Amino acid sequence: LNSTNQAADITAMRDSHPLAVDSGGSPFDEALGRPWAALAEHFADKAIPPACLSATVELRGTADVDDAMAATDADNLFRFLQRRGVVAGDPGPLPEAKCDATPFEGTDMIVAPVAGVVVYHKAPGDRVAAGEIVAEIVDPIAADPTKARTPLTSRAAGVMVGRHLMKFARPGEHICKVAGPEPLPDRVGGNLMTD
Repeated sequence: LNSTNQAADITAMRDSHPLAVDSGGSPFDEALGRPWAALAEHFADKAIPPACLSATVELRGTADVDDAMAATDADNLFRFLQRRGVVAGDPGPLPEAKCDATPFEGTDMIVAPVAGVVVYHKAPGDRVAAGEIVAEIVDPIAADPTKARTPLTSRAAGVMVGRHLMKFARPGEHICKVAGPEPLPDRVGGNLMTD
């Protein structure tokens, strides 16, 4: 950290918006921050601030990138680096947050129960109500076309944060994710990022 102010800023941010210390799967950002969180927990009587700020920046999926979106993402990343003091310049005012952070435990990992062609009803960024159909799996060789569709519903009320690129699903495959603010009963322990 460049200054005590940054350490105080990060500690205040962490305390007001708790982040995952170990979400499972050993993502890069947690590999850097986890040792400091463990030290702070082990030496609770000492003031041990997080000694680094790490994050994973996911710059869209394979099918999502176009020139305009890539230019916007690059500008936003550049402004972030300016705000952190890594790059000189005025980043301008901080934009309003588009949503609140949600816990990994509140993410519904929607799984295909059958094989077939995936037809999405929701796109990433769309709001989803609990119980709402987010996609259907169509059996292209169904004997009865009126029974060819298997609806997939979300248990979480929140935002669709991602969906599978492939349009064909196998049973047990993750199809999409809906992130909500309320923990789901079965989302405990393990690898919460991908399970």
